[in-house]
Amino acid sequence: MRAWSTALAWLEHPVQQEARTAWTVVPGEVVLARLRSRLCLMTGDEAAGDHVVAASGSHPDSPIGLARSFTEAERLLGLARSRRVPLLTFGRCGVVQVLLSLPRVELEAYAEAHLGPIRQRPELMATLRAWLAERGSRQSVSEQLHLHRNSVGYRVRQIKTLLGTDPLLPAASAQLHLALAALDLLAADDQRLRGDDEPASAGH
Repeated sequence: MRAWSTALAWLEHPVQQEARTAWTVVPGEVVLARLRSRLCLMTGDEAAGDHVVAASGSHPDSPIGLARSFTEAERLLGLARSRRVPLLTFGRCGVVQVLLSLPRVELEAYAEAHLGPIRQRPELMATLRAWLAERGSRQSVSEQLHLHRNSVGYRVRQIKTLLGTDPLLPAASAQLHLALAALDLLAADDQRLRGDDEPASAGH
């Protein structure tokens, strides 16, 4: 923490520190990435590079927009931590962009509507994520999850039966990707509210 506080004091931007999280305003993600690199260097994290995490919200055009941008950055910071990515910006967060403005109850409802039958089945959820990511390659999923190809096929048949659709159909795939992103955002929010955080930088 001492190294973290010292590193923040040496940045050329005004910074508000809140324990392991720091807030600042920057003109774009290039500057944010540079600040993150400097913090990694100054805190001795340049080798691993995974303890300093940075995120940014949308570009604000008003004081209200600035407040919204900070809220978005905070949520994206939590998502970056949970996904173990060093930098996550509003412009590059994909479908999460459309989810950030939705209240928690709507995110929960959407996830439940599309993933309800398998949400409490971790093995099926992991298989679905891998199946979508690998676009239906049984071999790739088998290697990723350390499963026999036949086991992958069995799980995928279960998923299709329980969800009542083929996950690789374009419409179903889009809905499932969105539902999984909603779950990721909810999980990141929960982790952030519990205070399970690491040294991080968030900027706009």
